[in-house]
Amino acid sequence: MNLKSYLTTIAKLGLSLIVLSMTAVPAQADITSVSATVKKLYGNKNVVKETIFKDLYRIEGGPNEAIYFINDSATLILETNNLKVTNWSQPVQKPSAISDQEKSKILSAILHNIRFDKLIQITQGKGANKVLLLSAYDCPFCIKFEQMLASAGDKLDVSFFIVPDTLESDNPQRKQNVQNIWCAADNAKTWREGVVKASLQYPVASKSDCTLSFADARDFQIILRSLGLRVGFPFMIADNGLPLTPTSDLNAFKAQLSSGTHKQFWVPEMLSVFPSSLYSQFRAENASPRGWYK
Repeated sequence: MNLKSYLTTIAKLGLSLIVLSMTAVPAQADITSVSATVKKLYGNKNVVKETIFKDLYRIEGGPNEAIYFINDSATLILETNNLKVTNWSQPVQKPSAISDQEKSKILSAILHNIRFDKLIQITQGKGANKVLLLSAYDCPFCIKFEQMLASAGDKLDVSFFIVPDTLESDNPQRKQNVQNIWCAADNAKTWREGVVKASLQYPVASKSDCTLSFADARDFQIILRSLGLRVGFPFMIADNGLPLTPTSDLNAFKAQLSSGTHKQFWVPEMLSVFPSSLYSQFRAENASPRGWYK
């Protein structure tokens, strides 16, 4: 199952999902109450953090442990091996099987509910095309692509929403650079100029309250791989719904943006088809107010 096939089934899924999103659900939680549930499940060693996805939290254990995701109602946990989701568990009294179709819808809903305001945004021209871009600052192909974008200027009408990453995820300094880029006071300028110049050195960010890090970039890759996508760098999903490796040739890149028969992957109307409630309140009606804990 891939992203393009999801879009072809929207007409079939739309009515049932909209009805589902309108049903009564418990009040939204917060990171404090979710953390309390995680403490009861796993003990004190785990830390809960917000993710770049609405109403989804990351459970972090020790440095050598894989991360988990937990939903807002604490009724669904996605266990990972740091590459993709490997197990779906439900900390409720009477869990029931989760179908492959439900898993696909949940993962797609997570991807549609990105907190775009947290990403690095660069607009060229009128920004008519919306592009989610995963890119590594130390990737030669990414550098060439950014150099083309910088040279193109307003010849492109694109709003890029960028998730910075590194090719060397086992290198502590490379991972720190990702955070330094993301948390820079002007992260768009820091990203574009640094990548165009092929700089591998980024000073410690001045925004001390910024919590974004390499872990947020890894979250994206986990969700994408769990959707069955092979993720390299650079990697983009445009508003035509196509997951693509962008080309560094200007005309060929324009053709990539205009390919496909629709321009609706990131439009607000898609959130009525893939609302965050699909995962944030997953089977919440079967649980007590904080999962299965009284």
